[in-house]
Parts: sequence; C-alpha cells; structure tokens
Amino acid sequence: MVMNGGEPRFLGDKGLLEMPKLGFLASRGEVAPHGSLPVKAGEVILSGFLSPMEREVFKAGLKHGKPMIWVKPWGLDEASHETLVRKAVEAGRLLVVSPFADVIEAPSARRAVWCNQYVLAHSGRVVVGHLNPAGMLACVLSEAEPEKEIFYL
Repeated sequence: MVMNGGEPRFLGDKGLLEMPKLGFLASRGEVAPHGSLPVKAGEVILSGFLSPMEREVFKAGLKHGKPMIWVKPWGLDEASHETLVRKAVEAGRLLVVSPFADVIEAPSARRAVWCNQYVLAHSGRVVVGHLNPAGMLACVLSEAEPEKEIFYL
C-alpha cells in the first residue's frame, strides 16, 4: 500500500529524512508508554502519531525539542496552524510528510495503514509501544522484512 499512497509532500526540513530513523508505532488502547524510547544520539523519531500512546510521544518530543518526522494521514495545511508544531517546523526539528490533499482533514483506517507502512519501510529500527494482536498494526508488522529490528515495550 505504501507504493499506492502517491508522492509524499513535505512541510519542514527535508534534511531530517537523511538522519537515522527510529519508528514508533502503537495500537490504540494504551495511553502512556511503558518505558522510555531507546532513541540513539542523532536519531529522528518517525511516526504517524495517531494512537493515544503515539500522541503522547509526539507531545513529549515537541516539549523536549526532539527531532521528529510526522507521517500524517491527512493534508499538510492544518499542521502549520498549531503553535508548537509551527515552532518545531520553523526550528528544523519537525518534518511533516503526507501524500494526501489538504482538503482531507481527518484520518481514516486506510490512510492510517499507509502511514504505518511508511514508518515501517523508512525506519532503521522500530519500537512498538502497544500491540493489539488482532489489530491492523499487527497485520502491518507481519509484513516487515525479517531483518528489521523491532522492539516491544
């Protein structure tokens, strides 16, 4: 499905794409991460920041100035309106990626799958904060390359 998502558009510093990336994925249900993310020096956190746990990681990353790539399942336009997001983009700490038109204002299950597949495909390592064994994320992870480093919190 990643190949069917269209060409991504970008808001922010595309140089973040050149840095090593730690993907963070979490099924819906849990809110707080069960531990700290094993982010290495020089690594960018890459996620769709959709589930409650992913959103908590996003908020913490914004607060602590962590470099992040937000893979959005809707258009880019709205991302530039929130003050903390805009400041992180302007400071070169946040890149927003989306192949979806700005008229799309909310996520859908299909677009969330695209985001999770993008994170999996573009991360050197992946951390899974919470996994619903019967959920969509479990299906996406089952398609991961065997050599992909995947850690479960």
